[in-house]
Amino acid sequence: LDALELSYSEEELTHAQDELKECGTRIPFKAFTDWYESSVFWEKKNKDAEQMAESAEGIWGDLYDFPKDTALANFMYIVTAPITFTLALTVGIRDVRIPGNEGWCYWVFVMSIIWIGVYAYLLVDWIQTIGVTVGIPSVVMGLTILAAGTSVPDLLSSVVVAKDGKGD
Repeated sequence: LDALELSYSEEELTHAQDELKECGTRIPFKAFTDWYESSVFWEKKNKDAEQMAESAEGIWGDLYDFPKDTALANFMYIVTAPITFTLALTVGIRDVRIPGNEGWCYWVFVMSIIWIGVYAYLLVDWIQTIGVTVGIPSVVMGLTILAAGTSVPDLLSSVVVAKDGKGD
């Protein structure tokens, strides 16, 4: 129970032990299944199974899900489609979370590094073009826009980790 991070009192443990004693040395299968399906063990197994089903779909499951429920979701899908599809066609060829595809992790890692370089190059080029168009010096653009743009992902990942309760 400690491994599942459950809190329990001595009274609850004593009650559970008394119920087991009432059943004798054998517990009927129906009683066990009723108990198991209402327990935290069942909930954990279901949660693990759902996560495995999601990872088995891989990145392609989300790509085929269009149109979305709201106009904003449709807009975001269209805006992010170029980056999502290019990543899916190179990095998402084999989802390494699926058992049997672990050997593809090296390909995925190398392609991820390459895409980071390509996107960083494009980002700097586009920001520089915007700065020249608007009349803002490249140094100012680099110190403000690019600095903020590279810090936001760190901020978002820190928020996600903190929400999971694993932050410092």
